[in-house]
Amino acid sequence: ELSLQCIDDYLDGKLFDLTLIRPSV
Repeated sequence: ELSLQCIDDYLDGKLFDLTLIRPSV
């Protein structure tokens, strides 16, 4: 079972990478 912290950290890292490549703001 994956902990929410692991999932949240994973998604946060992915979103952060995407933001660096292509800022949506």
